[in-house]
Amino acid sequence: MQETPKSFRHEFLRQLLLGLKHSSSRAQEMSLLERKKAIKLAADTALAMASDGSHWSRALISNLSKLDGSQSLIKTMMGDEAFQKIKKPINGASAFCRKLGARRVLKGYTMRMREKKRVPPCVSAQALAKKLVKRRTEKLKCLIPGGEFMDRYSLLVEASDYILSLKAQVDVMQRLANVLACKDIQLNECV
Repeated sequence: MQETPKSFRHEFLRQLLLGLKHSSSRAQEMSLLERKKAIKLAADTALAMASDGSHWSRALISNLSKLDGSQSLIKTMMGDEAFQKIKKPINGASAFCRKLGARRVLKGYTMRMREKKRVPPCVSAQALAKKLVKRRTEKLKCLIPGGEFMDRYSLLVEASDYILSLKAQVDVMQRLANVLACKDIQLNECV
């Protein structure tokens, strides 16, 4: 698998620290769950900001901007000018996935009823493969931000970029947690 460049990791870390700094100003009055949400929002926004403007990053920022209380953080991280250029949130995404899930439940029920009534017809291997590819593509579209509106090729390209970015996000956050843990241990040893 391809590695993400160091510049992406540096930009992600810079954006993450900016987002955490913004969130820490009111950390004393936040519950543990609110802190967790603030960290996740900062990490997701930093991930999208560090990206090179791919479709998934724009969709992620658009989806994050519709969350309650997220606008001030996103505005701080992006700047006022860039924040004003954000398109309206993508509402069709979650509706598409919910509709797909409801359709899947109904289809499963009707298929089981048909199987009870008759013997299933012989299906060619090619038709079965196409059906599996289509089903898996629909699931992937629900996982990638903005994927509902992409063709198969674009979806695979965006998915690979998104996976690399998520991997870099995990690596940077693990290293940051390790550094903070070591710093905490050293402070406790000195006291």
